[in-house]
Amino acid sequence: MNKQLVKKILEENGVLILKEKFTLDDFEQFSNDIGGDFIQKEEKHTVIGGNSGRSMVGENKSVFTATGLKSGHEVPLHGELYFQNINPPDLLWFFCEQPGDRSDSTWYCDGVTLFESLSPETQTYLVSNNLATYHRYHPLEVWQNIYGITDPAELEIVLSKNRVRMKYQPEDGAIWTAFDSPILQKKGSTWAFINNILPFGVREIFYPDQTKSFVEFGKDIEHKKSMILEIKEVADQLTKEIHWEKGMLAIIDNKRTLHGRGQVSNFERKVFVRMSYWS
Repeated sequence: MNKQLVKKILEENGVLILKEKFTLDDFEQFSNDIGGDFIQKEEKHTVIGGNSGRSMVGENKSVFTATGLKSGHEVPLHGELYFQNINPPDLLWFFCEQPGDRSDSTWYCDGVTLFESLSPETQTYLVSNNLATYHRYHPLEVWQNIYGITDPAELEIVLSKNRVRMKYQPEDGAIWTAFDSPILQKKGSTWAFINNILPFGVREIFYPDQTKSFVEFGKDIEHKKSMILEIKEVADQLTKEIHWEKGMLAIIDNKRTLHGRGQVSNFERKVFVRMSYWS
C-alpha cells in the first residue's frame, strides 16, 4: 500500500484498519515508509504520555506503549497532543502485538461527522469562538515525575517554548498550567471537532472530586456544561471500536478523528503507538 492510497483513504474515512498479520518490525517499516517525521522521546520534558505512564518500546525512541503500567482507566475521546503542544501530529499509528480482553478496545469518532451532528447553535458558537483553554493542576511530586525536571524556574522556561503558561505555588510546590488550543480543525469545506475538551470536561462534570483541572470555553459555566453534555451524547452515538487482534495495525488522522479507550482490564495487552507528521 503506497502513501497516496493511504492519504486517499484517510481523507475519506479518517481511519485505516489493516488486519494483516504484522510484526513489530513490519509496523515500524510500514509507518516509516508512509509517515514523515516521528515524535520522539526527549530526555527531559515531554508531553508524550505525560499522564499515562507510557514507555518506549525497544531501541526506537518513537514507539511507545499505548497502555501505561497500572494506568488502565477509561480515556474519553480526544485528539492526541492537543494539550500542551502547538503542533499536534498528523497521524497516529497503532499496532497490536498482544490483544487484551474485548472491553480493552480503542474507540474512534469522526470529528467531521461529530461537528455536523451538533445543534446549529453549538456549531455557530464554536466556529465563532474556536479556542479552549486547558487549566491543569499538578502537585509537586507529580509534575517533577512527568517532566523530569525538579526546578520550577527551569520548567517554566521549558513550558514557555510550547506556549504553556505556568504558575508555581511555593507554599506546597504545586503548579498550575494553562494552554490555549483550537477546538475545531478545518477539513475541506467543513470543520472537524478534535481537541481535548471531553477528557477535561467529563471529569470536571462527573468526577469533580478527582480533579482540580478544567477546560475553559463557552459563555459561562452553565453554557460550557450544556455544550460538553451535548458533545458527549452525540459522540457516544457516533463512536466505533477497534477490537484488537494480534498483528493488527490502524492509522488515525489526528487532524480529524478523535480516539479513546475503554477501561483496560488485562495488562497483558500490548498495543503500541507512533505519532508522525506527513512528509
